Amino acid sequence: MLFTQEQKNHVGNLIIGALVVLIIFLAALSLTTFKEMRYVGTSGDVSNTLTFSGEAEIRVEPDIANISFSVEEESESVSDAQEIVSEKISVILDGLDDLGLEDKDIRTSSYTTNPRYDWNDGERKLRGYIVRQSVNLIIRDIDDTNNVIALLGGEEVSNLSGPYFEVEDEEGYDRLARKEAIAAARKKAEELASDLGGRLIRIVSFNENGNNGSIEPYAYAESASFDLGGSNIKSLPEIPTGENVITARVTITYEIQ
Repeated sequence: MLFTQEQKNHVGNLIIGALVVLIIFLAALSLTTFKEMRYVGTSGDVSNTLTFSGEAEIRVEPDIANISFSVEEESESVSDAQEIVSEKISVILDGLDDLGLEDKDIRTSSYTTNPRYDWNDGERKLRGYIVRQSVNLIIRDIDDTNNVIALLGGEEVSNLSGPYFEVEDEEGYDRLARKEAIAAARKKAEELASDLGGRLIRIVSFNENGNNGSIEPYAYAESASFDLGGSNIKSLPEIPTGENVITARVTITYEIQ
């Protein structure tokens, strides 16, 4: 079937018109979709918001203690100093084993050998060598802390530091504190939104600032020595463990309607 030129022009105009309508429709659809996507995972341009802070505090009894110490010896030869240090460390390890500490909780943090010099009339003369072995301990039966301190003091260790009391599952308590802080902030926001005759729509922004408190009191000593009287312990140091204070602080901004 043949079309006249007028009919061809009419069909062409219809096609062009349809394409224009289709383009306008797609543009409008894209604009609507873009506006909706702006609010997914972003704050968007929101004017009606409420911002509240929430705080929670959890007090936890510590369940582990950390202690570090050093054993050092000076001698004219490195080998002699090493031998004496090894003997002292061996005695300490036997004592820690008797107290129930496991090998995995006893770690050498450093082992150093350094020369010691004397100065005479401006001249340096080798005096000997200092060998030092530093060890870190984790005490899982926290009631044995004073016994460990007494043992180390009886062996006249140096640089005794600790005990520092900690909570092993600290991450779990951090999460619990954060959850309570979020609940506290939301409660404030819901109450005010209700008073204003509105309701919460969604979270616009979230910020967290936690603070894990230290245990007080804790013991610290550069060096210590206790009179143990051989195998009969005459006195044990008193080591209060206190509590760990784990806090969480959050700031949440809500959109309201």
